Amino acid sequence: MGQTTALSPRRLERLLQMDRLLRNHGRISQPMLAEQLEVTQRTIRDDLHFLQDRLMAPLEYNKKDGWIDLQQLADERIVFRWGAELNLDPEIWQKLLETCRTSKRIWIHYYAATRNQYSERVVEPYLVHVYRATNPYIIGFCHKRQSIRWFRIDRIQQIKILNKTFKRDPNFKADTYLEKIFQAEVERLSQHYNL
Repeated sequence: MGQTTALSPRRLERLLQMDRLLRNHGRISQPMLAEQLEVTQRTIRDDLHFLQDRLMAPLEYNKKDGWIDLQQLADERIVFRWGAELNLDPEIWQKLLETCRTSKRIWIHYYAATRNQYSERVVEPYLVHVYRATNPYIIGFCHKRQSIRWFRIDRIQQIKILNKTFKRDPNFKADTYLEKIFQAEVERLSQHYNL
């Protein structure tokens, strides 16, 4: 039960607020974070450990500077945008984070809602994208389509980590694909609400 609630919308929003505070202030202490976010220092401590242990955030602490370096969250393999909400299988989420960090291929059993069918894919996961008003996506190279594709994480039915590493395409530009996802979501919502 703890694993499932660990990524509740309320907690994720707090983590995003922490991210914003650390980016803007750089050097900030646990008491300062607790005061700004109106929570206990224990909650802040738990959140910082969560960022380090579960999201592999390269946080460092020293008495002079406080907590720093959240900007490099998960080695730039996770992109958060403000207000995101998650309702995911924690095992699938953890495996995606791990493979983005270690550059290992994955096999997924995926449900494509637009075609109402299931398929099996081998994917080289580049990054996880979480954005307000959309669902979280994994972006990476799809061997079946031989191109960069994005997959909604909540539609991944099964996942296996393969014992094969990969190198990211040096021409891959995250912003280009994030914009495509945003456009696709806008079109989907427009069709749904007949805008």
